[in-house]
Amino acid sequence: MTLLASLALRFRLLTIILTCSVILLGAWAVTRIQVELLPDIDFPLVTVTAAYPGAEPQEVLEGVTIPVEEILMSLDGVENVQSVTSGSFLLAVAEFEFGTAMNTAALRAEEQIAMLTLPSGSEMPQVIRANPDEFPVLQLSVFKRGNLDELKELVQLSIIPGIKEVPGVLSAQVPSSAMAGLSITRTNSQPSLSISVIKEPDANTITVSEAVIEKLAENGDLLPADASMAVVFNQATDIKASIESLQREATLGALFAVVIIFAFLLSARPTFVTSVSIPVSILGALIIMYFQGMSLNILTLGGLAIAAGRVVDDSIVVMENIYRHIQMGEDRRKAALDATKEVAGAIATSTFTTIAVFAPLGFMSGIIGAFFLPFALTVTFALLASLLVSLTVVPALASILINRHEARLDRESFIERLYAVALRWALNHKAVTILIAMVAFFGSIALLPGIPKTFLPGGDENLLNATVTMNQPVESLEMLIDGGPVEQIEGILEPMRANSTVDNYQVSLGTGDASFGGNRSLTSTANRVAVLVELPRNTDAKEIAEYLRNGFAQNDREVRVSALQLGGPPSNGMELVLTGENYSVLAEAAQRVLEALQDVAGLINLETDAANTESARAPVRISRVNGELAVMISATIDDPNTQAVNQAVTQKLNSVDFPPGVRLQQGGVFEDIQDSFRQMAIAMVVGIGLVYLVMVVTLRSFFNPFVITLSLPLAAVGALTALAITQRTLGLPALMGMLMLIGLVVTNAIVLIVFVEQLRKRGFSVYDALLEGGKTRVRPILMTAFTTSFALIPLAISASKGTIIGAELATVVIGGLMTSTFLTLVVVPVVYRLLRRDSPSLEATNSDQT
Repeated sequence: MTLLASLALRFRLLTIILTCSVILLGAWAVTRIQVELLPDIDFPLVTVTAAYPGAEPQEVLEGVTIPVEEILMSLDGVENVQSVTSGSFLLAVAEFEFGTAMNTAALRAEEQIAMLTLPSGSEMPQVIRANPDEFPVLQLSVFKRGNLDELKELVQLSIIPGIKEVPGVLSAQVPSSAMAGLSITRTNSQPSLSISVIKEPDANTITVSEAVIEKLAENGDLLPADASMAVVFNQATDIKASIESLQREATLGALFAVVIIFAFLLSARPTFVTSVSIPVSILGALIIMYFQGMSLNILTLGGLAIAAGRVVDDSIVVMENIYRHIQMGEDRRKAALDATKEVAGAIATSTFTTIAVFAPLGFMSGIIGAFFLPFALTVTFALLASLLVSLTVVPALASILINRHEARLDRESFIERLYAVALRWALNHKAVTILIAMVAFFGSIALLPGIPKTFLPGGDENLLNATVTMNQPVESLEMLIDGGPVEQIEGILEPMRANSTVDNYQVSLGTGDASFGGNRSLTSTANRVAVLVELPRNTDAKEIAEYLRNGFAQNDREVRVSALQLGGPPSNGMELVLTGENYSVLAEAAQRVLEALQDVAGLINLETDAANTESARAPVRISRVNGELAVMISATIDDPNTQAVNQAVTQKLNSVDFPPGVRLQQGGVFEDIQDSFRQMAIAMVVGIGLVYLVMVVTLRSFFNPFVITLSLPLAAVGALTALAITQRTLGLPALMGMLMLIGLVVTNAIVLIVFVEQLRKRGFSVYDALLEGGKTRVRPILMTAFTTSFALIPLAISASKGTIIGAELATVVIGGLMTSTFLTLVVVPVVYRLLRRDSPSLEATNSDQT
């Protein structure tokens, strides 16, 4: 590490040129890097759809569903197989272990299903992989008054070919059910056709979406005057909102960090030298991300925003030490080299320990590891870049720009004197100090029951998904429109669109789903109306959903309205599965569950897929899980404290008397919470172990890492207190903040203890080394803690909820750093004093002097 500093100081001009090159290359990488909403995740799902026209559900089940299920369950890596046989259609979904080679699995499924001998008249099942690259980046709705056949011709012959000409567009398609007349779509009260636009895997989402919209808006040949177009969904809008929000918050955070540095140093040049590390480290991380094939998405952008405050820490320690050496009268170049050598080991250890904390994420299974690994990699790249900058760029610039006039003596003596008083008291009252720390820790643990707990906090959704299911089937889709539920729905939504409460809405009937990729889902029936509602930004989606829920409600139908979550894994869905051998018994058990849960606060859209067996006219739907008959019960959780709803649901379920042979399984977000908390607890334990090992290797000691590790519980005091005060949820982002705190907290202790050890080697007693080391290191420790915390303030108070990594993580880090820093400055020296003793010769010398 010290060799880097020596080379940077020997070739200062080259160091500055390389720094400028990183800035230019990073700026170029920003323009070239792929921009997405979510990381590139290979979802372990394979979907099989099939049709058996004219057959009854039982015939489809025996002739098609069961053979398909048997093949799916025989595949390597399969964890779960669910199927729905509805009408003459089959939908089966196989869930594999994360890490399974899904291309191979899908190909194997397709090959074996192709060899099936199916009943005469049934269509060959289609195997579809759940691939994020096949999710539409843009969904348009084209409508015009007149004959629907004319609209179909316009779309097929003019609009779709025109869209496909746009660079980066992989496909543009209308649901096949709409072209065949099996479904009807209406947009803003007019007959319409939906067009789903899918981009090429390597294309930029924002560029493709904007180019398609621009082509349709400017080219009259594609969209004639008597036709209109509505953008029902645009992934680029969410991405741009997230990018703008995170850019704003990261920029403000960086400015706050610069202000804090200046407040401690009260000099422009050292502030400039230190602040250079922020843009250089962030741009350096972007360069690595680009050449690693990573994308800018809500996870990696969140990582960069979080890193904006941390990347300056190493440079602060180096700059402050150089500043102190120059204050003592040393030559600038010699001061830069000696000061950097003095702290190089400490900052390298602190950086590597922070990186080591994220290592367990690479081995976490399921959606958690898949989603948060890009975040961890982004922070890691930024930290490695910041360490390199602190050991090269900072000493090189400091040796040129800093002089004795810039480093006047004793500017911060008040802080040092104040801290020395507190430290002396703590060292002389060790038992009381330890007792205060323990009371603070256990007091914070006592706050846990009052902190809301969830899987992922709700985002700033602006799409509502509603379904209106009639209690009785209808003879034709047209009966649902004029004088039916569609007329009532449009009667409510049209005035809302007129007064800009709603931007656009789309109503779908028949085979397919109202949302995206309508030809992919075959679970809709002839008695169901699906509605997709686009809301303006910064709208209270929860309030409008409740208004629509009440407005759509009638005695002859079931209504479900919920926010459509697109910014990550679903975090508001409850799923219960009842399995058994007798469908009537399962339906009866499902009814008991519905009655038990109907009054649970925070639970809405409660429904079951169990058919009404008393009505011969009711549609028949057969669900199966892993080869067994099943009935699904679902609901939406409309409360930020998901865990509290989970406890209420569990209590109600315990009171239900289930018939013999019926088994209950919980899924959805309840299962996600338990899994995420369990995996993150393991990650924290493993992370602490790795941190300790890294410190043992770099510090060449077992004792000092043990003392430093004892500072970790002190972070929980502020982290849990901050969550309790703000009532922010304890979920995956907050747990990620806890994980990050492990690395940040030990940084302060490392900087302190490493210097204390250096002083003891010079002959200082333990007591004197702690006092002198504490006074010397209090300023950089406070600077790093305050810069990191203040840099996260914009993210913590941001009103934007469009990112997974956001306010909760920032709140945890700020709270944890504030308390752990102050407690570390007094508790760690006390623990060190309790466990370390002076050598006999030094004790005798001190005794003689006394």
